[in-house]
Amino acid sequence: MGIGMPVPSACIDEQRAQAFVGATLAEPARLEVEDHVDECASCRQLLAAMIRVHSTPSHDAGCLVGGRIGRYQVRAVIGRGAMGEVFRGEDLELARPVALKRLHSQVAGTAGSRGHLIREARAAAQLQHPNVVAVHEIVDVGAETFLVMEWIEGATLRAWLRQRTRGWQEIVQVVLAAGRGLAAAHAAGLLHRDFKPENILIDKEGRPRVADFGLARPIGAPTSTGLLPQAHALTAATGALSGTPAYLAPELTGMLPPPAGGIAAPVGRAHDARTDQYAFAVTLYEALHDSHPFAGTTPEGMWSEMAGGRIRRGSRRIPAWLDRAVRRGLAVDPARRWPDLTTMLDGLDRGIRRTRRRLTLMVAAAIGAVIVMGLLAPLAQPEEPCGDHLVDSVWNAEAQAALARRFEAVAPERSAATIASITSLVAHWTDAWRLQRRSACLAGPARAARVSCLDRQLGELRAQLAVWEKADASVVDHATAAVVALPSPAECVDARATTSPASASLLASTARVDALQRSGRWEEAMVHAPEVLAQAERTTELGPRAQAMLAVARVELDAHARTAAREHAIAAARAASNAREDDLLAAALLVEAAALIDDHRAADALGVCDAVEAFAARGLPRSERIEIVRADALFQLGRTDEAIAHYRRGIAQLEVAAARDPARRLGLASAIGALGSALGKVDRIAEGAAELRRALEIEEAAFGPQHPEVGRTLHDLAVLERRNGEIEDAERHFERARAIFAAVDGEATLEVATTDSALADLAWMRGDLDRAQRLAERALEALARTGLDEPVLRSQLESQLGAVQQARDRCSAAIPHYERALALSLRAAEPPDQQALAYVNLAACLSEVGRDAEARTAAEQALAAWTRANAEPPERAAAWTILAGIEARGGDRPRAVALARQAMAALADLEGEPYVAMRAVLHDQLEGWSR
Repeated sequence: MGIGMPVPSACIDEQRAQAFVGATLAEPARLEVEDHVDECASCRQLLAAMIRVHSTPSHDAGCLVGGRIGRYQVRAVIGRGAMGEVFRGEDLELARPVALKRLHSQVAGTAGSRGHLIREARAAAQLQHPNVVAVHEIVDVGAETFLVMEWIEGATLRAWLRQRTRGWQEIVQVVLAAGRGLAAAHAAGLLHRDFKPENILIDKEGRPRVADFGLARPIGAPTSTGLLPQAHALTAATGALSGTPAYLAPELTGMLPPPAGGIAAPVGRAHDARTDQYAFAVTLYEALHDSHPFAGTTPEGMWSEMAGGRIRRGSRRIPAWLDRAVRRGLAVDPARRWPDLTTMLDGLDRGIRRTRRRLTLMVAAAIGAVIVMGLLAPLAQPEEPCGDHLVDSVWNAEAQAALARRFEAVAPERSAATIASITSLVAHWTDAWRLQRRSACLAGPARAARVSCLDRQLGELRAQLAVWEKADASVVDHATAAVVALPSPAECVDARATTSPASASLLASTARVDALQRSGRWEEAMVHAPEVLAQAERTTELGPRAQAMLAVARVELDAHARTAAREHAIAAARAASNAREDDLLAAALLVEAAALIDDHRAADALGVCDAVEAFAARGLPRSERIEIVRADALFQLGRTDEAIAHYRRGIAQLEVAAARDPARRLGLASAIGALGSALGKVDRIAEGAAELRRALEIEEAAFGPQHPEVGRTLHDLAVLERRNGEIEDAERHFERARAIFAAVDGEATLEVATTDSALADLAWMRGDLDRAQRLAERALEALARTGLDEPVLRSQLESQLGAVQQARDRCSAAIPHYERALALSLRAAEPPDQQALAYVNLAACLSEVGRDAEARTAAEQALAAWTRANAEPPERAAAWTILAGIEARGGDRPRAVALARQAMAALADLEGEPYVAMRAVLHDQLEGWSR
């Protein structure tokens, strides 16, 4: 049944009328009616009218533009497909573009209902892989369903191929990467069932993603007994088939001859992962040769060629191994194809690497670097003269599978995103390692030092995998950051010294400590630290000694052992300087600066940053890390505007680095988040919130939506939203952050208690005193169960409980809470303005219950604290008001009037309900005292 006719822009169109025919008539009547309707415009119009009676009307696509779907604004119509319409939209909450897909309420020829489609869409949404278009959520609006998906700024594979002439290696790499996304779907138990060039989207950075899981089914689920009418699409201009029919495996078409003594297989019976593999092979062939592998101008003609296995001769010269791999994927008998798609992809990957190695040797031969026999040797033997194959013994399919099993066992709810992220990042790292190892072969005198450096880095990857083998949930949460923290193979370009066998044991111990530290297991790493330090003292090689000292300093910094961290960072810097290891010198100095910041010695940290800058001026490699550490120090010193400027400089450098290396995106997200918080500190709330949303988008893509880093950014965003009066948004984000923290580490954690405190504050602002009390009490209980000494948070929670009782006119019950809050604030040595608030809260309630002498003392202490904080007069108005009441009750009305007028003057120009109410109280008091 053709769909070449124009589709009118009405709410009920002819295409839905055709769907009605397919859904209501059975074989063979359906085929007969379809053939007639194809040729009869009047019949199509009649059916369009009939369908109005039998289905719920949907909105015309044009009617939705400019409207809202939940929190999404519809911006434009992008296109229409067999399964639905696609719109470009904007997520108003996260300020990012999205794709919105509306599912048709009926789909011609399918056996399932709309609800079945939605269940399958939900299954597809669970896929989180760098080569799969992310499905963010499903939104139901009345009787209609919208899929909210990642917006890809780029082109389909077919359009990408037409942009310019591309070599076969580039094409294979892109299609292979898309195949990894398809294989991830198979691993998750899903068949795509519509893999083709139009469903591969390539962004501007060249990363492909598999799109449109509208026809997806669970592996092993029953499928329909007929094809979609839309599958018979014929491109009028060329006569070439496009769409689903051209990518259907022979076992799905019903064109295979029956087995001896048997009957033909029914259409659509044999859907399994091998049918997706067939579609992948068709796509790869078509991309390589710019033509379909089988001749035919009708679906039946093409399917006949497929069933006979008559593959066309390709137009491009490609290696024999590649041609064999594609033809195996196109085998008529599913049993003769590759065992699974992953095996096929691994074979393609190995073939490309072998080809590149041969090309490297051929180029070397052309310039006289190798003799003819050296050129022929790798063709005859599978040896790897440069050792780049060594990484395959560390990171391979078996290691990945074991890692996935372990992560899924200890963190089943959030492991999928982490596995996808680290698989991609480690693959990027290993590719860089192979490239550097091959490059080291041609490095002449520097070869030994570079190879030694790369071997040491491979040992770090091996140590990291050893930690992952025993992962718990916390290690899973740190896994992505651990990969990001692996040393870059590019650092070995400037390596100057080889490592002797005598230092091998020290480097192995150092690698283990580094791996534990990257994985958040600093307590276990601290156990090994003394052994590493002892070995470092015994070695005479300064480079390994510097690395060992630096590894221990990082662990001590995580453990907040600031003095020890600083001492060992200084020792590492000294050894690195003497060894002329400039990268190590810079890294050690920046750890020293971070330890000083952690010890609230930000001014000293700035001095260390100055030293790093001085070394950079004489040629030491400059890092964006210098800008970020300097910004952290300035922020701690209250020089927020300067901090913002340095954050921006560091972010600009990180953006350039992240465009080349995806591992740098997490550092970018962290810096953007810090910038957002700094902007909020100087009351640039909207700017700060926008930066935090940008950080959140990067973290959700890298970590998945349930990662604790996502929770922390959500918490920081909610803080700014609360300050901006966006109470509902703040509450929603605090609640989501709390759910993440509780799911990751349980209820008894500092982050859960902190978030409950924030929610209690929001409840108090809403006037829901019961909820505010419950949340504050729950936070105190959780904090007590952690065993942590957190006087600042405990002071805040006691203040909240006191405020609840005071709002209920129960100052006698509030006073013990306020007393505890003050004592904790003083013990924590909080800033004077925070201590002043604790004093004034207590003074207010003491005055309320007639304990004027104590109230006077507390109010005077509040004024003294505000003096130390250089507070403006409005901050002191509350204390003056309390003292005015005490003086009036004591009979000193002139003094009371003077204090009240002083408070009124301080509040004169301030707007807002609290200030208006306070001025009204003072006005009434002044009138009474003046009479």
